[in-house]
Amino acid sequence: MSTTIDDIAKACGLSRATVSRVLQNSPNVSARSRRLVEHVIQETGYQPNKMAQSLAQGFSNTVALIVGNISSIAQIEIAKVIQKGLYDHNYMVWLCNSDYSTELCDSYLDVAMANKLAGTFLVTASATPKKLMQATNSDMPIVMIHRQDLASSCDSILGDDQKAAYQSVLYLLSMGHRHIVLLGVPQTMIAGRNAYWGYRCALMDSGFPFSESSVYEIDITSYSDALKSRNPFDVSRVFQEHPNTTAVISLSHEVAIDFYLQCRKMGKQIPKDLSLISLDPVQTSMIPEISFSTFGANQRALGQAAVKQMLERIQARKSSKRDTQPYISSNIIIEPTFFEGNSVQKL
Repeated sequence: MSTTIDDIAKACGLSRATVSRVLQNSPNVSARSRRLVEHVIQETGYQPNKMAQSLAQGFSNTVALIVGNISSIAQIEIAKVIQKGLYDHNYMVWLCNSDYSTELCDSYLDVAMANKLAGTFLVTASATPKKLMQATNSDMPIVMIHRQDLASSCDSILGDDQKAAYQSVLYLLSMGHRHIVLLGVPQTMIAGRNAYWGYRCALMDSGFPFSESSVYEIDITSYSDALKSRNPFDVSRVFQEHPNTTAVISLSHEVAIDFYLQCRKMGKQIPKDLSLISLDPVQTSMIPEISFSTFGANQRALGQAAVKQMLERIQARKSSKRDTQPYISSNIIIEPTFFEGNSVQKL
């Protein structure tokens, strides 16, 4: 017969309520009582009934983590930080790959609501505005990373892509580059919009001409290959349309890797023939001979900020604060940092 919470209480000589508070990490327990309960739990091997705890608080101890592209190094780095951070607070993570499909993301949110999950992270994944409203109206907190939805009560953790792009241009100009191309994403995405304006403003503020043709809006969904065949950006376009280009700024790490590999097939060397900066500060072991110079928000910092925000929202949900206080979404901006790799050459 398995050990129950009543058995633990009897062995400790404490009330059932006190043992329950220890199991829930409540601060309203004396240090002596906590040590005693933890000792007896260790001796007996007691495992609390997570399902019963979930029913008592109205939601489970599981959080959904929906990523846009599970093969993305940057997104997996964020996911690892989130998983570890939540595990340390007794929450499990349900990892889902949306493949940048809003339909699939909506389906995952339906499952999360139906199973009364504690919350949901959207890492570059996008749901429809209607589904986001349904989720937040169900009292389930949503924390978005690299995404923003002003119409719903979703928190956003964002890198300062405008500042990162601005600093990247200034850095390349200081290295003697005058013909710089931006490989961005559609401006319907906040990252694409901010990178565009950072790039544009840096050139104009520095007295250099800006051309719309030097900005390529790349369909980032084509770099998610789990449910569809890859259809990457054709790098030869850059050299055909801008033969004087000496440097490229890539908003996405996946695009930067593909750009490098396509250049290598074309017989062009980085940085000898072309310098390359990524606004995604991660590296890859796929190409050991190159380390990208990067400007961008650190993935660990993004993940840690997301975990902190989610835990605060879950705690507020437990204490029913959202029944008495209006839900005001937060936009947390993470500052970019610079890493000097070997992908940029001074002219």
